[in-house]
Amino acid sequence: MFILLSAWACYFTSFFLAALACGVISRRGFLPLHIPAIIGVGAYAFAGFAGRGGISPLVSALGALIGASVFGALTGLLFIRLRGASAALATIAIQLAFDQYAQSAEWTGGSAGLWQGIPVLPPAQKLIVCAIVIAICSFLYRCYQHAAVTRQVTADGISPTLYRSVSTISSTRPLVAASTLLGFIGGCAGLVIPLQMGFISPSSFSLHLGLLYVGIVLLVGHERIFAIAIGSLFVSILPEVLRIFGFGGVETSAWRSVIVGLAVLAVVLLQAPRASFASAGCAEAATK
Repeated sequence: MFILLSAWACYFTSFFLAALACGVISRRGFLPLHIPAIIGVGAYAFAGFAGRGGISPLVSALGALIGASVFGALTGLLFIRLRGASAALATIAIQLAFDQYAQSAEWTGGSAGLWQGIPVLPPAQKLIVCAIVIAICSFLYRCYQHAAVTRQVTADGISPTLYRSVSTISSTRPLVAASTLLGFIGGCAGLVIPLQMGFISPSSFSLHLGLLYVGIVLLVGHERIFAIAIGSLFVSILPEVLRIFGFGGVETSAWRSVIVGLAVLAVVLLQAPRASFASAGCAEAATK
């Protein structure tokens, strides 16, 4: 049971960190559907350094975090000129390119995956690692959240959202900083994913997972870390609980996704009156 608990903890942690990474950039009005690619860069870099390079796990982890942060910053440059649907399509293109590369490159193990060099930790150490990365990334997220709010109010005390939508000069550095933090948090998620099963494969970084990560933030918002944690727990652990209750077979496994999708839809419908009320309140305030 303890082994199962540690595996669930790794699974939840990867979802939570991915949702946090989405929250960093979504608070600026973007949908980062390339989050799985950034997580994959961290995971494959760690496995490559530790396995193929023979480097110690700690140094490999540091190198993977640096690589994911740089990759996140580079992809974040797209958001400087692109907005709305164009930015979302650009992130989808990045994700699809990563999917094809990960499935065909020899050093990534192709579709069979990669397991050489990935350290096998006992369950207790997995839980400790999950707790450490959650604490670090949550702290950084809160710091960025506070800094972003302060910067927005300083830039335009009346309407920060309107300022961000029309400003083209002062938005470069905040976007690059947000994308770098996105890459770092995604890299932390990339370090946790291999600990769950001891190997990584392209299916662990696919586009449909990016939709789930973004969906968590769209469902609960990006303001409260606790709400993001609850949403991540709901989306990540519910399928595993259903597996225990008889939905783990070949014929019944597809129903796990159906049940989770219906559950998310139910939550969305329950929130609809509140969202409509909030929209009406914003519209009324704008007319005054």
